[in-house]
Amino acid sequence: MNLLHVDSGILGTSSVSRRLSAAAVAQWRERHPETNVVYRDLVSDPIDHLTGDLLAAQRTGERSPAIRDTLAVGAKVLEEFLAADVRRKDISLHRKRTDRLSRRKDSCRRILARGLLR
Repeated sequence: MNLLHVDSGILGTSSVSRRLSAAAVAQWRERHPETNVVYRDLVSDPIDHLTGDLLAAQRTGERSPAIRDTLAVGAKVLEEFLAADVRRKDISLHRKRTDRLSRRKDSCRRILARGLLR
């Protein structure tokens, strides 16, 4: 079984979402020790956004070295995604108490922390 673990929390080791996703993956591995985990950190190793130049290169085959590299990374990421039986993505939970949505995120963070970080 393959599990794709994607982190995107910009706070590094201070990121609550990274700790929660790591705890979830650890729990999964305890229950399913045969799992192969593929880890991708979108902060330390970002993926380029899709652009018109990339789409044109896909169609025409005319590719600069930079576009070839970008397309190769995109193909690898897509391969990782498609090969995964289970996908675990961290959800950034920033504390900003000015609106209802932020309060809901805080509530979700507390619930998840209780359940995963006992």
